[in-house]
Amino acid sequence: QNLVIAAGDGPPGPEPEVCGDPATLISAIQSAGGSSPLLGEAVSIEGIVVGDFQDAVGANGDLNGFFVQEEDSDSDGDPATSEGIFLYQGSNPDIDVNVGDKVRVSGLVDEFFNMTQVDSLTNLLVCDTGLTLPAATEIVLPLESSGVLEAVEGMLVTFPQELVISEYFDFDRYGEIVLTSARLYQPTAVFDPETPESALLAASNALNQVLLDDGRTVENPDPAIPPNGEEFTLDN
Repeated sequence: QNLVIAAGDGPPGPEPEVCGDPATLISAIQSAGGSSPLLGEAVSIEGIVVGDFQDAVGANGDLNGFFVQEEDSDSDGDPATSEGIFLYQGSNPDIDVNVGDKVRVSGLVDEFFNMTQVDSLTNLLVCDTGLTLPAATEIVLPLESSGVLEAVEGMLVTFPQELVISEYFDFDRYGEIVLTSARLYQPTAVFDPETPESALLAASNALNQVLLDDGRTVENPDPAIPPNGEEFTLDN
């Protein structure tokens, strides 16, 4: 007997995910290495938005996505693995999120400019709003090693010390400021070039700085935004 399969016939598809369903821990995606062991795999994660940089709708920039961090109760307790990750959404996000939202997102694990992220997002759900953010991790300059920053990639951090603006050459064009724990000197201003002492000072300087960016990708942004987040004026 000949049969015709009408549209919609056949076995039902999988049920859509909902908040609270099993999820992959962000720490498992990040791992303790420089790149994710789950590269290219499909994952579903849940966490709290700690940085909103959605293009066109974000209040802090236009990086086409947002940062999510695992709730403190779901942390793996390993300081070598990051609990945060960037979710790349594109320039026309379907759903607006805000800092403090708990979200559930499915997507593919990827690496972009040496930063682990989840992209090709689907099933973006806002599970709750107005939540307390995960505890910020303290970072102290100078760093013990470059791996210190890899271990907090995508996470909310705080610097408990007073920092110094050591360079603002790219502030007006790219909104970037170099912060350090104290005034740094160019190695060749203190030692002869190509000497061991000059190389040691260069390595020391590299561990004693962090680049503060305004989250905007346009060149020569107007208005300029200094570290306090308010417009740069003659009074500020």
